[in-house]
Amino acid sequence: MDKNPDPRLPRFFPLRLNACTVESDAYLGCFTASAKPNGDPDVARKAYYDCERFLGPYKKCMERELAKRAKV
Repeated sequence: MDKNPDPRLPRFFPLRLNACTVESDAYLGCFTASAKPNGDPDVARKAYYDCERFLGPYKKCMERELAKRAKV
């Protein structure tokens, strides 16, 4: 779990855009399920790593769609 001692969620987390439904549902669903309060002060950090495989596609789609909106 020590890949990155201070993982950062994207600035747009937990935003969900319609164009990124699949990616958002995969990442946010995983994070929500993994980050349930259980008395562990590192639960959010563990959820970050548990769901890391979904984070890349979520970030890529969201950044692309937000960039489109910024141009309008």
